[in-house]
Amino acid sequence: MSRARARLVALQLLLVLAAAGGCVDDLAILASRAPGPDAARDVVPPDVASDVAQPDSSADGPAPPELVAPAILYRFDEGAGDRVLDSSGSGTLVHLRIADTAKVTWLSDALRIDSAVLIRSEQPPRDFYDACRASGELSIEAWVRPAQTVVAGTHRIVSASASPSVRNFLLGQGGLNAQPAIDAFVLRVRTSSTDNNGLPMLSSGVGTATTSLQHVVAVRAADGSVTLFVDGKAVAQGTRGGDLANWAPDLLLALGDEIGSSDTTRAWLGELHLVALYAVALTPQQVARHLAAGPTRSIQ
Repeated sequence: MSRARARLVALQLLLVLAAAGGCVDDLAILASRAPGPDAARDVVPPDVASDVAQPDSSADGPAPPELVAPAILYRFDEGAGDRVLDSSGSGTLVHLRIADTAKVTWLSDALRIDSAVLIRSEQPPRDFYDACRASGELSIEAWVRPAQTVVAGTHRIVSASASPSVRNFLLGQGGLNAQPAIDAFVLRVRTSSTDNNGLPMLSSGVGTATTSLQHVVAVRAADGSVTLFVDGKAVAQGTRGGDLANWAPDLLLALGDEIGSSDTTRAWLGELHLVALYAVALTPQQVARHLAAGPTRSIQ
């Protein structure tokens, strides 16, 4: 209550007292009991307390970082059929087709590749390639459960390619054909400073591929830095300089095997729980957030 209003109330009471035979000195007593200006600021009348904005306890700290929306997203929740749908909801959707469904098994929110089979897009993801060329960045995220740990050669988990030796990028398991078998993940990304196969590749190192469900993220930033994360930990880093201007626009996207391969030596076996592609470089904090959210998270 303001001081002016308090005095007005006191005056009104004075008139009542006067009418009832009271004395003028009562005004001074009433006025001295009127709330001061500080009381008006600090006290909220009970009948209006619910209308006053209360502090938000959630504002005590910064909001958790949002999950990054992918340009292409496969959740493997179809449950049946020969198609894997792009559920990103952005741009031209890039759906995939399974060449032989007898070689896969649909699980709850996952697809298990039991024997060599090619799962490829029905058209090139040109919008995605354009976005990557413009940003100079790429991130490949995969929740996978490999069927085996140690493999010889590079087994294709995700690849954008025309043949075993021409591609825009690849996330795989293993190593090079000329090297001993290894339990590792690898990244190949084609730039103006690499060859058309994305070599030299970046390896996560011995012992990083297991038969458990794993979160694998490969990142190429605009400054040329490349990083492989396994279960949130940056296990390998390097540099692939140049730009992505030499990416071929008509390459199809494939999972599980190599496009144009005459044999099955590059086929990857295991469970696919999520594959997401981004035309930005995910930060370590974003990778950690995606790991914590899990493979069945809500991204959009």
